[in-house]
Amino acid sequence: MMRGLILLLLLLVTGAVRAEDEVPLVVTVAEPYIELHTGPGRDYPIFHVVSRGKPLTVLYRRTDWYKVDAGRGIQGWAKGDALAKTLSAGQPVQLSRGSREQVVGQGWQGSLWAGDFEGAQLVAVTAGYAFNPLLRVELQGGQAFGDISDSLFADLAVLHQPLPDLWIVPYWGLAAGIITTDPKATAAQSPSRSSESLAAVVGASYYLTRNFALRLEYRNLHVLTDRDDNETVNLWKLGFSASF
Repeated sequence: MMRGLILLLLLLVTGAVRAEDEVPLVVTVAEPYIELHTGPGRDYPIFHVVSRGKPLTVLYRRTDWYKVDAGRGIQGWAKGDALAKTLSAGQPVQLSRGSREQVVGQGWQGSLWAGDFEGAQLVAVTAGYAFNPLLRVELQGGQAFGDISDSLFADLAVLHQPLPDLWIVPYWGLAAGIITTDPKATAAQSPSRSSESLAAVVGASYYLTRNFALRLEYRNLHVLTDRDDNETVNLWKLGFSASF
């Protein structure tokens, strides 16, 4: 059953409608040249040089580096300081550097969480990728520490942001995963058990500064046990996210 749930989530990702394409920013090199790197950082090698007067199409941003298209199938990364010296329609270009667009837009995001797992203390980490401002996937791992038992959990979530232009961005989605419950020592010791899980997710992100955001999330988690009745767990968590 779990394979089917994860396959369904992946199909939702690959079959989802992407956000409407924005008009790309096209700039003209005004300095003698701009160096293109193979990745977003100085440690990545320079593989191409774009000379003065040549156009560049800005695709997206990662920290202070920009993915650009130089034409003829050549795509690379340019430093923000270099692109800031280019021209757009004959005027100095205005670049978005370290803004909320990166937090809610395309790219990677990592989060640290703390919260409540049906009365137990919870810590978790997530790693996600946003395909566009409307759609992203996240892989989560965490642990809950309770008086009666501890729980380990991992899941894959597909999240939709219907209103990415708001300052507080709401989102909702579905998650499927596995949870392992380990009862603490008692007179009647129960064995550890692993179960599949399915959750409805709602949350909100609040942009703080540069590449960082504060997130609040609620999950209505259904633990699919072997017994007649499945367990329902309420999971609340508050997190701090960084985009890359």
